[in-house]
Amino acid sequence: MNPWKILGLKEDANFTTIKRAYRRLLRSCHPDLFPGDVWAQKRFIQISEAYHELCRMLNLDAIVVDDSFLFESFTSEGYSFLFIEVSVEEAFFGKRIHIELQGAEVKCPACDGLGYRWHGKRPVCKECAGKGYKLLSWGKSNIRIICKACGATGFSDQVKCKTCFGRGYIKRQREVFIKLPRGTLPGTILRIDGNSELGIGPAFIEIGIRFPENWRLSELDVTSQIELDLWDALLGGEVMVKTIDGNETLLIPPGTCDGHEFVLKGRGWIGENGKRGDHRIQIKISMPKTPPPPQARILLELLRGLWPVKGPACLTYKSICKTILPE
Repeated sequence: MNPWKILGLKEDANFTTIKRAYRRLLRSCHPDLFPGDVWAQKRFIQISEAYHELCRMLNLDAIVVDDSFLFESFTSEGYSFLFIEVSVEEAFFGKRIHIELQGAEVKCPACDGLGYRWHGKRPVCKECAGKGYKLLSWGKSNIRIICKACGATGFSDQVKCKTCFGRGYIKRQREVFIKLPRGTLPGTILRIDGNSELGIGPAFIEIGIRFPENWRLSELDVTSQIELDLWDALLGGEVMVKTIDGNETLLIPPGTCDGHEFVLKGRGWIGENGKRGDHRIQIKISMPKTPPPPQARILLELLRGLWPVKGPACLTYKSICKTILPE
């Protein structure tokens, strides 16, 4: 499987381009739009797998939605597609979300579809004498051109309608509340039935989750990463880590290695049956950025002799002092 080819992308495409292609293709084969269509179901699975494979290959976070996708909507063939980002807590515990669905366009009631409003009697445009156009001689004939002074309305001193912003029409809107189920997973798509009276078709809402930095979700397990100072890793101690349930204290034993994973049982995501996964915390050790000064090098040599990586200490404290320290 070539995920680039399936999504119709070049191999230098960025994350935003990948995400847009993924969502555009999903709208062409989503099972809710094509019920009973076997090809659409297979295509839907293929596109989803290709997208997540690309995110894995490029070490991208498939479940984080950037600012441009915070609330985005598309309309196609009477269907609306919305993308909403929620916090970890909102998705985990569930929440009612308020959204507005846009429907058919109707004539603006404030300006009667003209796009402009006047104060009192409408004055006739002096440039075109109220015609909305001018005549331009072109050979033996005349050409009508739009009057720029009045914008082809035939009247002057007009002010753009504040309701429709000069467009002359507005879109009907419908306010709805949707229930975000407890334990909603990223990529979940919810359906809202349409309203024929308002000219609003069915809406499909895809949920994205705003996870903290370095958090990833694999099935019900949450994986995060924390940085430890080299000395904290060697000597051990306590660090505060963020979990879904709040901050927790993690005990770091002396000699913790880079890449070590701590597992907090039952602190992960929650499934439909109420069972929770685990929270896995990966350790990344931060090393000094500059070479050690002479004094530190002496202490490091002393430490290496007293605390070797393998086997018992080969030198005593006195012998090390005699070797590396002057008389």
